[in-house]
Amino acid sequence: MAPNESLGLDLLDAEPGRFAFYSWRNIMLACWSTRATGAAVDRITRARESMNEQHPEGVSVVYLIASNAGLPTPEARAGVKKLMTRYRDQRACLAIVVQGAGFWAGAMRAAITGVRMLVPEQFPMRVFGDAGEVVEWLPPLHEKATGIRIPRGEFSSVLRLLLATL
Repeated sequence: MAPNESLGLDLLDAEPGRFAFYSWRNIMLACWSTRATGAAVDRITRARESMNEQHPEGVSVVYLIASNAGLPTPEARAGVKKLMTRYRDQRACLAIVVQGAGFWAGAMRAAITGVRMLVPEQFPMRVFGDAGEVVEWLPPLHEKATGIRIPRGEFSSVLRLLLATL
């Protein structure tokens, strides 16, 4: 998917059919169509470095994970732990949307919780089953941490657009 200029959405990196990383304002959005690998986490780390340089006030991150994307590889889990630790002081909040239900979604939420338990908590984080909940949860926390107001209507449009690509 090409970046949507009218929404101010910029593509940072992508591998078609696997993942796409975007920036919108000072929010990084990571869309995962398939399971995360160590190589993909290396690429999101480079994109995150760029976001930090552009936004010293802080960055929130939203992961959008497709239904049945598959659990991250062990290398990806280790890389995500390093990423969470490395940027915990510059992260305003972290929202993870796991689409789907049943065993797979439960296993994915458990994997996320397991990684989170290994990182000292310094930023708000929540796992969601619905992007609408993120639209209500993230903006006030993001503004408190960064001073940047996130219009909920625009944020909702961005999330809907990206979810449609998964």
